[in-house]
Amino acid sequence: LVAHDPHASIMTTPQQRNLISAAGFIGLVAAAKDPVETYVKASQALSLGLGAWGVIAAQFLLVPDFFMDENFDQPRPTNHARLICRVAGLGLFTAIAALKELKDTGNIKKAVKIFAIANSAAIFLGPQSAEREMKGHCTKKHIIPHIALGLNGLALAATLL
Repeated sequence: LVAHDPHASIMTTPQQRNLISAAGFIGLVAAAKDPVETYVKASQALSLGLGAWGVIAAQFLLVPDFFMDENFDQPRPTNHARLICRVAGLGLFTAIAALKELKDTGNIKKAVKIFAIANSAAIFLGPQSAEREMKGHCTKKHIIPHIALGLNGLALAATLL
């Protein structure tokens, strides 16, 4: 009798994790089409997405060492990586504020279109690039940004139904 590993079903390879976030690329369609909003309102999808971005931004800005330790299994890089994380966190918070302002001033369609492009870029340049560049040094917990950004794209696509 072999004991069952409860974590065996977690997507553990870089290819599997990239497949999860790649589902979010379907959200790019929301950049080209106006939402229909039968099932998911554009404001709901944008709020979900900006919330996910906010969690990532907070970790980058406030606790970059925690973020790096949780997501990567190699020795933490120099202070340069910490600086880049903090600048990225500030940039994300700035983008969140700008998109929220568009949403709150009645430009929800424009905000969704911009967010659809930005989220897809974040998928490719963020977790997927880490999987490619870190060559096996992403931890199992690195599935979280793949899921969060992938769900953002799926939520954007759902506004088109």
